[in-house]
Amino acid sequence: MATAKGMRMDVIRAAATRLWVAVVMLAALVPPPSPAMAQPVEAKPPASITVVIDDNYPPYIFRTADGSLHGLLKDLWDLWGAKTGIKVELQAMDWARAQALMAAGKADVIDTLFETPARLQVYDFSKAYATIDVPIYFHSTISGISDADTLRGFTVGVKDGDACIDWLESRQVTSLRRYPSYESMVDAAGRHELRVFCLDQPPADYLLYKKGIDAQFRHTAPLYSGQFHWAVHKGKPDLYRRIEAGFALISPSEREAITTRWLGSPLAGPDSRYVRLITLGLQAAAGGAVVLAIWTWLLRRQVGSRTRQVVAALDALKSSEQHYRELVGLTPVGVFETDPDGRHVFVNDRWSRITGLSAEAALGLAWTDCVDAEDRGRVTAEWQAVKAERGLFQSEFRFPRPDGGTSWVLGQARAKRDVTGQVIGHIGTITDISAAKAAEAALSASEARFRTIFDAISDAIFIHDLTSGAILAVNQRMLEMYGYDTAAQVQALRVGQLSEGTAPYDDDAARQWIVRAASGETQLFEWRARKRDGSLFWVEVNMRSARISGVDRLLVVVRDVSERKEAERILTERTEALERSNADLEQFAYVASHDLREPLRMVSSYMALLERRYGDKLDKDGHDFIAFAKEGAVRMDRLVQDLLEFSRVGRINDPPTAVALDVLTANVLRVLRPVIAEAGARVNIPTSLPVVVCCGNEVFLLFQNLISNAIKFRSPERAAKITVTAERDGDAWRFTVADNGIGIEPDYYDRIFKIFHRLHTREQYDGTGIGLSICKKIVERHGGRIWVESTPGQGTRFHFTLGDMDAL
Repeated sequence: MATAKGMRMDVIRAAATRLWVAVVMLAALVPPPSPAMAQPVEAKPPASITVVIDDNYPPYIFRTADGSLHGLLKDLWDLWGAKTGIKVELQAMDWARAQALMAAGKADVIDTLFETPARLQVYDFSKAYATIDVPIYFHSTISGISDADTLRGFTVGVKDGDACIDWLESRQVTSLRRYPSYESMVDAAGRHELRVFCLDQPPADYLLYKKGIDAQFRHTAPLYSGQFHWAVHKGKPDLYRRIEAGFALISPSEREAITTRWLGSPLAGPDSRYVRLITLGLQAAAGGAVVLAIWTWLLRRQVGSRTRQVVAALDALKSSEQHYRELVGLTPVGVFETDPDGRHVFVNDRWSRITGLSAEAALGLAWTDCVDAEDRGRVTAEWQAVKAERGLFQSEFRFPRPDGGTSWVLGQARAKRDVTGQVIGHIGTITDISAAKAAEAALSASEARFRTIFDAISDAIFIHDLTSGAILAVNQRMLEMYGYDTAAQVQALRVGQLSEGTAPYDDDAARQWIVRAASGETQLFEWRARKRDGSLFWVEVNMRSARISGVDRLLVVVRDVSERKEAERILTERTEALERSNADLEQFAYVASHDLREPLRMVSSYMALLERRYGDKLDKDGHDFIAFAKEGAVRMDRLVQDLLEFSRVGRINDPPTAVALDVLTANVLRVLRPVIAEAGARVNIPTSLPVVVCCGNEVFLLFQNLISNAIKFRSPERAAKITVTAERDGDAWRFTVADNGIGIEPDYYDRIFKIFHRLHTREQYDGTGIGLSICKKIVERHGGRIWVESTPGQGTRFHFTLGDMDAL
């Protein structure tokens, strides 16, 4: 008790001293008129001025329980207004907000302002009218705090916008917890949420005593002393002089009355009161000495134990506080706290990185003012609705960044209430979802592109459920092809309703195709489809399983082949007619060739008989005439034979078999041996010719005609040399019969393969002009092609291709 009373006496003496100091300093609020002040204010006086001020700085300015303003400065500005006739709109608020309004030009005067180098660049300050000591307050369980160096490692509470922040940060004390007002900071200390804080001494003594926790806290010597000023923006000398002139109108007695009302009167005899109190204390101590001695012994152990528990609890609380502050700083989401009006009082580093706004720029701003203008109306309406319902706010919106970018966030917030249920602020988070939004936009664009392509494809596309076969989606081309207006009309149908409806083009057959495609095997088939108007048409269907949007579906592509089917029908009819015509022509050629040989033989026989019986009676002309007739009959017979061979190609029952061409060409050489010997030709055929599937008799004739032609059209200047070669050409074999004969002009490359076309007279080279036509027909019947290359005067190369055994 003696200690408590001693502390009370310290408070009393300090209050008395501050009272006298305040009287002296308030007298300095309005200095004697200077020549500049004495000059008349020429500008017309304004009807009112706006003064912004802290609303929580007792006894200078503060709010009572009902929210009304009171305090020394309130009375002083009211008296100024009464003296000047100018209405004073005194707007008291959180200090950070007051500074923001003044900086934005929404107020004329700011009061309770400390002078700093940065502020001197912006404001014209009045002379100081009060000197304020600024110490560090700390809980009585903490020791060792005396100056800025000893604060490192502690979280220090500060009022947002206070000059103390700059002072601490300039000394590398950066672990700060900001509060909107001194009273909210003292309330936090009373709830044991705060153990160390920087607070101007006058409001600190008032608030700590008011909250009943003054005995729990101690303070250091003043870190520094600040001085109260009022100030106006630079460049407004008329306003400055008008305010000075107004304060000059307040008399010393009026100022003293206001000071006495709020700071009290000086104590007349502090020493006698001190003696009286000490005397009472000694008497009480003497009267309770025995009791205290007994209590001391009984309670010492309990007090010591309890003290250790309290110290341990406070240490744990401090550790927990530091732990959670570090968690908030390291959390991957932005964390913010606002006052009841939604103005920021705290943001963490992650919030600043997401929005691009520094903590200094954000504090004091309404959080909705930071939202993108296009989203602000919607978000504000959602915010107000949630506040009315006392629920959790949750919304997606954008923050425009100072660097010109935009951050998409998911914002969440909930009201923070005191024990009475009154809203004292809001706590929220923002999560950066810019990447997700960008991916969402990209996906949306991709879907739009897919839909455009999907609808622009010239084929009809169906997407079916893989299990039930139900139609899930169709493209625009499908609607046009089948005659429907909307996809919903088609989705309500079964596959059978879009088909002919009778086997093999009915619902059951369609289900079988779907089952086979669902097994993973692509299906390609033709189908009879039905339009909305009932007309039928042919389509080609490509059906396969596909994974669409992460789900296994059936993808069906349908192509209208009605025109192709009609063309196929016409082609089939024409082909059949042509085959019938060709068969008739071949039959006619065979019969005609066979029947023509009989009269030719008769002509030849009778010419020979005539020559034997009457040869001695004929003159030279008669013998020449008989020779001409016999030669014509022979040529005619040869022509008929060649026509007969030409007609036989493809008609004789000679099924394809595997033929060893080395054996076949050896037989060809045996047949042509007399001709080869007569011409003195040399024919080179490799023994490693391949085995191919072919009609042996026809290929025999092919090689025979090409080799005999090479011998016939040999050059008179050199011995004939014929070479046969073979090489792979993809899936087929390519053969070449090359010679060193007279060659062929390029203009005749196509002509020589036409029937009856000759390049030389019969006197030059014998023949009918059918041999190469037969070769061409044989090669094409075997699915190959034949062509010629030649250098006139040097030789010719005939190439043709035949398939091998595997290919056929």
